Amino acid sequence: LGFGCGVPAIMATRTMDNESDRILAMMLIPFMSCTARMPIYSMFTVAFFAAVPVFALGPIVITQQTLVVFAMYVIGIVVALIVAAILKRTLFKGMSAPFVMELPNYRMPGAKNVAMLLWDKARDFLQRAFTVIFLASIAVWFLQSFDFRFNLVSDAENSMLATVAGFIAPIFAPLGFGDWRASTALISGFIAKESVVSTLTVLL
Repeated sequence: LGFGCGVPAIMATRTMDNESDRILAMMLIPFMSCTARMPIYSMFTVAFFAAVPVFALGPIVITQQTLVVFAMYVIGIVVALIVAAILKRTLFKGMSAPFVMELPNYRMPGAKNVAMLLWDKARDFLQRAFTVIFLASIAVWFLQSFDFRFNLVSDAENSMLATVAGFIAPIFAPLGFGDWRASTALISGFIAKESVVSTLTVLL
């Protein structure tokens, strides 16, 4: 579930009876690359890696960029397994409760039911995600366009956003994100991961 979205994946851990397994699962879910990270992966991959063909599988050409994105997913899984192994031998040492779940009989779903469910989920996603991303983009644009006296600034360095983000940027400097624009994008990512790309688009 964590590859789809981390929120329902963490909520799904409620079905686990053993508390240590539940906490461990919640700690490992963020290592899974959810769909919201794909725009960020794509942006950084295109920015830093060339579309150089590495090898071909028939008509499909695998480029360096493709391998980088795939590697991000694989590295997340490998790191999660390593962290799980370490935590199971240290913080969560002990016997785990056996996980038993009774599964219903599987039946082929009807096309109408699938279409209705897809439309319902897609509409819900667009309403929630687009609203958050859109409002975050407007807030970033407003804060980078005006100073504290609400005067329109020609240089974003003199804006409210640059002033506030300038105090936060040193916190992220050891990670290589000392620039106030990168720090702003990271902070907007706490609201929604997808808004990182839109924030950088507005700022740059």
